[in-house]
Amino acid sequence: MLLVAVDIEGCAGVVCAEAASLAKRLGEEAVLCTCVQPPDGLTWGAPLHGELEGRTVEEALVADATQELEALAKGFETPVSVRVLEGPPVESVIGLAEELTPSMVVLGTHGRKGLARWFQGSVAEEILRRSHWPVHIVPGGDVLPHPTAVRTQLDVETEG
Repeated sequence: MLLVAVDIEGCAGVVCAEAASLAKRLGEEAVLCTCVQPPDGLTWGAPLHGELEGRTVEEALVADATQELEALAKGFETPVSVRVLEGPPVESVIGLAEELTPSMVVLGTHGRKGLARWFQGSVAEEILRRSHWPVHIVPGGDVLPHPTAVRTQLDVETEG
């Protein structure tokens, strides 16, 4: 089973396309996940107003993320399930990986450089450091290679 962790606001489509291809070639099912956290100044149980009145921050974030993941899951030809994780991305993804013991973790990177990377850190890098499973990182942002370059590299890794 592949654990595919995506940032809905990042390069999720590219990561899912690569993960779907990988899952098909390896004959593996996938668990597609993302992490949500309340915006600064709000708590999970805070009530919402306007169009979302009657829902809490948690309910709205989880529902929106689930809808996004289900749309991304349609690109897979192998069985896929979706999970919305609540909390910081690194801890949440590592925790789910410990629960599921995947054959591989697939995730993307924003490709941040310089001060942006220093201030925001790299979720992909931290998961790579802490993971007990093989990790396949799909580059995003300005460093995104042609998808066949990633697949060719992966073919060499899985054959050898």
